[in-house]
Amino acid sequence: MLGKLLDYILKEKNIPKTQISNDTSLDVGHLTHIVKGERMPSHKVLDKICESIDVPYQQMLYTYDKTLTDEQVSNNMLKHISYNTVPAIDNIDMLVACPYKFGTASIAVKIPDSAMEPDLLKDSYAYVEFNSPLNNGDIGLFFINGQTLIRKLAIKGDFYVLKSISKNVEDIKLQKDSNFYILGKVIGTTDM
Repeated sequence: MLGKLLDYILKEKNIPKTQISNDTSLDVGHLTHIVKGERMPSHKVLDKICESIDVPYQQMLYTYDKTLTDEQVSNNMLKHISYNTVPAIDNIDMLVACPYKFGTASIAVKIPDSAMEPDLLKDSYAYVEFNSPLNNGDIGLFFINGQTLIRKLAIKGDFYVLKSISKNVEDIKLQKDSNFYILGKVIGTTDM
């Protein structure tokens, strides 16, 4: 996933590999192998690349050992990965224990509504793995229209649907080029 995301960013920002090569002293051929996903950069090299393209290193590091399926690529999931933003937290009122089985979690988020009940209970904590690609049917943490939501992703042809489980909360239908971010994948909750 890292190589595909780097390729996406370079195209989106219109940055030639030669510029990165000049900034980092990396050989263009080596950089091409990284972007094609044929080689994984060391953490030091990834940091240099991130500095060159002005992207936060930690956000890219989250994608280091992830892979994208052909379906995720064809559904343009890279457009919705939050590679240059981080969630802003107004208040940290506590820390919650993170069980070993959710050891790849980046953060625990209090579930703000009953949209996912009875599967995910309001006010329990969802363990979220940042910048993890979602498959059809995965539950994720989404940022859309200034709101952070936990919903199930459904891929329906040219649309994404952010589904709730509760009958009292409407689903959100989005075009694939809509402006929203997948902040991460919910990998468990405190009541699991």
